[in-house]
Formats: sequence, structure tokens, C-alpha cells
Amino acid sequence: MLPLGVVPGYRGLAMDGQAGKNHATGDATEVDARGLRCPIPALRLARAVREGGPGRYRLLADDPAAEADIPALCAERGWSLLAASPGWFEVSA
Repeated sequence: MLPLGVVPGYRGLAMDGQAGKNHATGDATEVDARGLRCPIPALRLARAVREGGPGRYRLLADDPAAEADIPALCAERGWSLLAASPGWFEVSA
């Protein structure tokens, strides 16, 4: 069993109690949803943005449905899809 607050495949945010701040190491906070199927990649990205606040996020997702789901999520939430390629998406929230 994982410690409370630890989500497998989710990394990039500091756990220092500073809610609303993006503590990415580099330009974008990475959200790894590889191997997960719809709707989990979109949910992981939404959770990362909710917990990390405004900033840049890179979602790694190999589910073919993510190619439609992530642009739709961005449009729904008012986020910008900065770049996309097979297997990853760069989002500004």
C-alpha cells in the first residue's frame, strides 16, 4: 500500500504545503499516464492542475483516445494546448 497522497505514475509537484504553486523541475510539470486508458489520463491531468495551480504541464499518455480527450478537456477548461505529439501533450493552465 502506498502512503497517503502518493499516486503511482504522478510526479512533478513538491509536497511542501505550498498549494497553488507549480513546483516543476524545468519548464513543465510532468504527469505520467502511460499505460492507463480513458478517462484516466484526462483525470490525472485535471488533478495535477487542480493541485498545482496555473502553469505548464506535460502529459505522457499512450492511450489513442487521449488524442481526442485532451484537446476536448483543454477547450472545456479554458486551457491552452501548446503542443502535442503521439504520446505527449503540453498544456498551459
